[in-house]
Amino acid sequence: MIRYINLFMCGAFGLSAILQFNDPDPIIWVIIYGSATSFSAAYHSRITIDWKLFGIFSLITFIWGLILFFDLDSTVNFLDLFEEFSMKNSSVEVGRESGGLFLISIWNFILTINIRNQI
Repeated sequence: MIRYINLFMCGAFGLSAILQFNDPDPIIWVIIYGSATSFSAAYHSRITIDWKLFGIFSLITFIWGLILFFDLDSTVNFLDLFEEFSMKNSSVEVGRESGGLFLISIWNFILTINIRNQI
């Protein structure tokens, strides 16, 4: 079951990497989503990568997501993040970036646990 979910996440991260070219600061986000895609593809292909690398990537994206989350101002509510696809304002953009980092972090943490348990 996890392999099917992982394949979906791999596609979602890959699509997210492509969509980042429309972002005001695309390079870093293409690298982040591209890395998430690569980790998911490696897991799916059963390419041997040390579980610690998955964990480190998960930790980095989680901490970065927290930093962005706590940098949000109080004018952004949860529904603003999904209301429109265009950039409503910079705070909404930061909220979306934070959410993306949390998704990457959570998924890579799940992969980390699965790889660690296979050892």
